[in-house]
Amino acid sequence: MEIEKKSINIVKTVYEGDVKSSAEGSIIVPDAKPDILKVCEVTAEPYLLEKQIEDGKITLKGKVRINILYIPEGEEKKLESINGCLEFCETLKRSEFKEDMTLCAFCDAEKVSYKVLNSRKIGVETKILISVSVFLNEQKELVSGILSDNVQTKSKELSMTGTQQYDEFDFCVNEEIDFPKGKKAAHLLKADMCMLSKESRALDGKLVIKGAIGVCVLYSDAQGKYNHLDCEIPFTEVFDVGGLKEDEECEISYEIGETAYELVNAAEDTSSIKVSADITVGVKTDNTENISVVSDCYFTDLDCRFSYEDVKMQSVAAQINFSAVLKQLLEKEEGTPDISGVYRVQAKPVITSSKAQNGKLDVSGKVLIYVLYMTDDEENPIASIKEEVPFNYIIDCDGPVADDNKIVLSVECEHISYIINSKDAVEVRCGLTIRGKIINILNESIISDIEAEPRENNKNGIVVYFVKEGDSLWDIAKHYRIKTDKIFASNNLDSGYVPKKGEKLIIPLS
Repeated sequence: MEIEKKSINIVKTVYEGDVKSSAEGSIIVPDAKPDILKVCEVTAEPYLLEKQIEDGKITLKGKVRINILYIPEGEEKKLESINGCLEFCETLKRSEFKEDMTLCAFCDAEKVSYKVLNSRKIGVETKILISVSVFLNEQKELVSGILSDNVQTKSKELSMTGTQQYDEFDFCVNEEIDFPKGKKAAHLLKADMCMLSKESRALDGKLVIKGAIGVCVLYSDAQGKYNHLDCEIPFTEVFDVGGLKEDEECEISYEIGETAYELVNAAEDTSSIKVSADITVGVKTDNTENISVVSDCYFTDLDCRFSYEDVKMQSVAAQINFSAVLKQLLEKEEGTPDISGVYRVQAKPVITSSKAQNGKLDVSGKVLIYVLYMTDDEENPIASIKEEVPFNYIIDCDGPVADDNKIVLSVECEHISYIINSKDAVEVRCGLTIRGKIINILNESIISDIEAEPRENNKNGIVVYFVKEGDSLWDIAKHYRIKTDKIFASNNLDSGYVPKKGEKLIIPLS
């Protein structure tokens, strides 16, 4: 007897959840800037710098970019800005964490609050939500075949889908952007950066990504008038990804880390801004393995004992790629200044619930829309509108979906546009894309090894067997340790025969 085995990669999710953290501290007004009269806006953008997993512990360290716009004391109520940075560190302790596991982590700001402590100091606190997942790739040896003349085997086809590997890559963008002729920037107030377009292609062992980074700059000119500049910085990068195959699907995430902006006066009537940013790209590749394994067997001349491996089988039941446009009219609060121009519109979508029902996917969530706009009011030159807009979509799936399937989804705002309807309202259109998969999970007990020894008390003769309800030909043959073709021959049966209750079968035991 010779046992054949095949190795299969089993992806085990060790941990999946959110870790709450916070960054708080004081932002001091630089000596060169005037005292604070009134704060107009405080924004915070967290990003991770270190993600480390070791035995029993995960360490997550990062920073939060802080930008403060304020009206200074004095006769001239010209908008001023302060940039600062806060740090945060969070640890997650669990005995199942091991150094050889793969860690994925991303963070976002949940809430920003501030308090003016005095005319030169502002206390800022940022609540941060860190999404963490930890997984482990295990190789399992399963019995795929048995070489013996006296064995009967039953096989099962297994299909396993799971995260094969996760890689992170860093690259930097550097660009000098010219302001339009005649629009010289004298004072830089605020600069924001976001990912705009993203596309990728997998080659053998390499990944090509292309996209653009959107830069939005708020500035004032020599006369103290406020204006803004919107532009895009295109990029193309190639990364080595071991094991990647041509046109293989990848899940790609982007995070903007350290950024720097510097205003450059090139001539009397023109100026430019130098922009740099560190970008982290996360590349998650899924792998589907299909193998045939022995699910049951018996020997006509041997007694055997099986060793089993409990395997959680994951297979993709349906892929989700759904797009929709969410439209909302945002009105300013009564008593706030009129809208003269929009600096920036942001949309942060979140999925709050998802469930499979009657073969479709029911997805609900909300989009936090934030509009920062300029006014003609000297005492309040900038103001904002915030609104949470709910959404609900019923999505058709491209495969069979059961109510107990695992649902893994993400939502992004792929593009955003706006129209100033009046001095009181802005109409915002958000292009939402929901991506993900519906996963079917089965717990299987699979044969991983077989031990056999000579069979004692072999019986000879003929047995007359009356079929019971639920009997299969395999069950009957296994019970008497004979091959099924002997039952066919002894009873003149064809290969498509299915036992029926009460039928009489001749069983030769020799």
